[in-house]
Formats: sequence, structure tokens, C-alpha cells
Amino acid sequence: MPSESESSGSIVPVPQIEDPEYYPARLLDVLPGPLDDIALSYPESAAARDLSGTVTLLLLIDELGVVVDISVISAEPPGYFEEAAIESFRNVLFRPAQRNGRAVKSRLPVEVTFDARTDSAKP
Repeated sequence: MPSESESSGSIVPVPQIEDPEYYPARLLDVLPGPLDDIALSYPESAAARDLSGTVTLLLLIDELGVVVDISVISAEPPGYFEEAAIESFRNVLFRPAQRNGRAVKSRLPVEVTFDARTDSAKP
């Protein structure tokens, strides 16, 4: 037997179900992108040793563009640049990734290069 709302023709709102998955780049229609320049700092401990290096991070970015987690995938040489790379991305706001026309959570690998010759870093 139909309920009163079904028989009166009113529509029952269906709540939006949050998509829990963080999609990899290959499954996205639009990649996330930073809304501002990213300020990277060259660590003093590496500068003192004239070291260059590379850190690859994995950023988990929610559907609002907020970085919710950062992990280090690799670092060469290990122990010098990881914290500087993480700190550089901790408070960056991104344009959210999109899949099928809607904002979704995403996983974004980022490689950060630290260059001793120029005493600079770049994503």
C-alpha cells in the first residue's frame, strides 16, 4: 500500500551520499591544482652540506580542495628534505578534482626538487 507521501505525489528528498574514495589522477576528468603559489623553503641542514634532492609526496585532497593528508613516497637523499616538502603543502588550498562533472576527493603525487646550486625548491 502506498504511503501518504507517495499517494499525494510529493517527492521525498534523497540525501546525498558522500563518496569515500580518493580517486587517482588517471580516473579524473579534471586534476586538482593549487589556487596560489606554493612557498617552498630550502632546509638549512641541506644548504650547509650543499645538497640537492627530490621528494615525492602523495597528497590526499578532499572535494573542497583541502589537503587532508600528506605522505612521503620517496626522498633522495633521505632525511633532509621531507619535512620541508610536507610543510610547504600542508596549508595549500587546491581547485578540487572533478569526475563526471562533480568535485571529488583525489590522490595527487607531487615531486618537489631542491636545488643546491640555486638554493631553491620547486614542485
